[in-house]
Amino acid sequence: MFKADTLSRELWESENLGKIVMKHLKLDGELKDIFQESDEKIKLFFEGKEVDFNMATGELTIETTSGKPVLKEVNFLHLNKPKKVWTYVADVFAVLLIFLAGSGIFMVRGKNGIVGRGKWIVAAGILIPVIFWFLYLN
Repeated sequence: MFKADTLSRELWESENLGKIVMKHLKLDGELKDIFQESDEKIKLFFEGKEVDFNMATGELTIETTSGKPVLKEVNFLHLNKPKKVWTYVADVFAVLLIFLAGSGIFMVRGKNGIVGRGKWIVAAGILIPVIFWFLYLN
């Protein structure tokens, strides 16, 4: 078994450690990232799986992940990965949402409308994002 005592300190600190561990453990796939948890523990990240390896004990844990059936597609669209026509669809949808929010301000009349309680709700709806934006940028 591949143990920590077989590694020199120089090798542990080198950038090739992930490739060496992959070779000894016979892992395939493209290595996305590597993380050293401690002197004995290492984490290897691949597309769709995560490998925890304790070099002192030789214990290996492989955790596979897969996208949720509907959420994966929704997130794909949300991040605008398809580009092209989807960008225009998203822009039209954003304009429609702005129209919906803007027209909703004036639909209720009287004491619950924009001249009454509504002005405080609209002010809070504008002020909260502006404060967050100001704090985020500074």
